[in-house]
Parts: sequence; structure tokens; C-alpha cells
Amino acid sequence: MRWSDRLAPQGYAYLVTAGGRATLACCIFADRANYRRYLDRTVAFFQARAGIDLAGARRFGGTGNVRLPATARCNGGGTLLAGEAAGFQDALWGFGLRYAMVSGHLAARALLERDPGSYDRRWRARFGGLIRASLVNRHFFSRLGDRGYGAFLRRLGSADDAREWLHHHYAPSTWKDLWYLLVRGAN
Repeated sequence: MRWSDRLAPQGYAYLVTAGGRATLACCIFADRANYRRYLDRTVAFFQARAGIDLAGARRFGGTGNVRLPATARCNGGGTLLAGEAAGFQDALWGFGLRYAMVSGHLAARALLERDPGSYDRRWRARFGGLIRASLVNRHFFSRLGDRGYGAFLRRLGSADDAREWLHHHYAPSTWKDLWYLLVRGAN
């Protein structure tokens, strides 16, 4: 993974290869109008660094949906949204598979118990604080710039236990809830 505002402003770029196939992504959070320029830079960067030929690649694109919704129900409350459709995704790294599975499970339980109204209460209790914390993390991370990204990665790399270090930064807290009230409209 590579962080650089030159490649992906306030976002990230990555290249994953397996069995002769590759996925290259350029996820940007700023200057979206110039997305093509950043994608071209990202392709050139990885071609030069990884020495791979991306000729004939199929391009695709999309948008993300990260938010803390007021409700994850629609159509009068009977349709329950799960995963990214509801906005359940980590705002800092973009991970959402666990949120998709857990929210799907919570939605199924609410429907099986014939209590769709309980779904919002269930997902808020399970990961509302995690999403708020990730939105605060994204707010601060997006202001680091290239030097700050490098410093962040060095701190992570020098941690005795990277997983524990990340857990500490992801954990909901009172101060993150207070920051969330300030940054929710800024992201």
C-alpha cells in the first residue's frame, strides 16, 4: 500500500496480484474532479515499481458510502439495509466485510423476531461507536499529508504489537465521540 497525496489525495492506492491477475486501486477523498489524473499516476507508479505490464487492463470505478446513518431502514421501516448500502464501512481504511456480515446478521435477527424496528438499536449498540471513531480517525488522517503518512506508518511499524496499536486507535472513546460532533459535517 502506498500513501501519497500525489497519487491518491487523502486516500490510498494499492496493487494486489495473484495467479497472473492484478487489481490496482486508487481511492481518493479529495479533488475528485481530477480522478483520472490520479489513476493515471497510480498506474504509472506501480508499473515502474512493480515492473508489471497493465496493457489491456479493464478499468472500472465506483464510489464509497461511509457514514453513520440516522437509520438503516427504508420503505417505511420494513426494508433493512446492511453493509455499505447502509453506510457501514470503516472510514479510515475502507474495510467493510465484517460490518456487512454483522449487520446482515443483526437485520436477519430483527426480521426473524418480527421486530424490524429493533435493527437500528442493534447496529448502533454493536458498532455505532466504531464507525464514529473511524470517521474521527479519517478526519485527522486526511490532514497529515505525505510526511505525516510516513510518520504514521513508521509508528505502526515500530509498535511491539501492531494489532494492539491499531486496536487502541480504533477503540471508541469519549473524546472521539466529542470530536465526532465537531467533524461529522466536515468529512
